[in-house]
Amino acid sequence: MIVVKGFLNVGVIILADTAKHNRLSHSFSEQLIEAINELSNEYRVIILRAPLNTKIWCVGHDIKEFAVGRDPLPAEDSYEQLLHCIQHCPRPIIAMIEGSVWGGGCELALTCDMAIASDNSQFAITPAKIGLPYNINGLKRYLNALPLAHIKELFFSAQPISAQRAAQINLINHCVPVEELENFVYTLAKNISENSPEVITNLKQQLLLLNDRPLTSQTMATIEQSREDIYNGANFAEGLTAFFEKRIADFK
Repeated sequence: MIVVKGFLNVGVIILADTAKHNRLSHSFSEQLIEAINELSNEYRVIILRAPLNTKIWCVGHDIKEFAVGRDPLPAEDSYEQLLHCIQHCPRPIIAMIEGSVWGGGCELALTCDMAIASDNSQFAITPAKIGLPYNINGLKRYLNALPLAHIKELFFSAQPISAQRAAQINLINHCVPVEELENFVYTLAKNISENSPEVITNLKQQLLLLNDRPLTSQTMATIEQSREDIYNGANFAEGLTAFFEKRIADFK
């Protein structure tokens, strides 16, 4: 469930599927795309948030939609289309984060133009825990934002880090006390909304183009073949099985 509202020049999207911890299923991602497109026509800034006092901001992908022998993160997937929508939205999108963020939820926050988290939040990037081969577009987003050594630590260990640490390594912009989070984010959004929307849209487009690092077709093909070998293999099957059985995976 997604709630859309706005005030003055600021639109707000509330991730309110708390029963499922805002799982990024195909349908939930499509709802988010629709909400972003709707608000971008009316407001100058968009805030992406969960309800107050949320324990989990987003658990990432809906793993029930994954299957062995099929690419879990294809380019045409609705989740990938959601991230593309955020990147190319003409309006700045601010992630207001309270609570834990897991897996694809971290990339969702990173893809927003800015991410502000409360000091009780945590972040964990977990594909290695279930044997999931991450895709090229996702890794490029991290490479464009974080130092390589920090990316390796996050992906290789799959361990949660604090919001304070996330701010230090540029995964988020700011870590603020939880009681100040809402005021901090809404003040930032108001300040942005008072500036030239044409200039901000142009800046966002230019920065996206300048920050892009194209890969050769041969490199892309090599990486995709390696990923295909993994999601067709036994370890991915074991990772998914262990996830649903709530045990540690026995990778070979």
